[in-house]
Amino acid sequence: MNSKIDTSFGQAIYSKFLLMFYNFIVLRISNRFAWKCSTKEQLKFFNENITNNHLDAGIGTGYYIDKCKFLDNQKVNLTLIDLNQNCLDYCKKKLVRYQPICLKRDLYEDLSLSSKYDSISINYVLHCLPGTFNEKEQVLINLKNCLNINGVIFGSTILGKNEKPNFLAQKLLNLYNNKRIFSNLSDDKE
Repeated sequence: MNSKIDTSFGQAIYSKFLLMFYNFIVLRISNRFAWKCSTKEQLKFFNENITNNHLDAGIGTGYYIDKCKFLDNQKVNLTLIDLNQNCLDYCKKKLVRYQPICLKRDLYEDLSLSSKYDSISINYVLHCLPGTFNEKEQVLINLKNCLNINGVIFGSTILGKNEKPNFLAQKLLNLYNNKRIFSNLSDDKE
């Protein structure tokens, strides 16, 4: 791990209180009006990539896992990783039907997992990680080490550079980056 990267800010906002409103604020309002990518479309993408042997990194409220369609009549092997204990506790209760393994981990560090996965989601995580995209690459390397051959890492992020955000998106980008919840002003498609 790069010891100069402080990952505490991007995850610190996820209090027990905020988690009660997160789905409404982010998935119903921000997705639709600011980021212009509907939660329905993201769930479709999630369903196209998820397998029954899955690792979810940076889980938030676990919305997509809760709503996704795992393969019927097959056992689900689900591991949830997050740096925020509130998110882990919230999701463990919400997703109890899958008996998830919940691990508190910093994605910049070696994840030290004994299992390998066929799918790994990292949805709405990269823009919350501090550092440049070159530094964020370490997170993808760490996750790739947890992936089976022919497995897939998938997710979505919010770009902060070379995009033309609408008024609400620009306000949120400025606010979240100033508060260090986001760190994406140099993140672009390249």
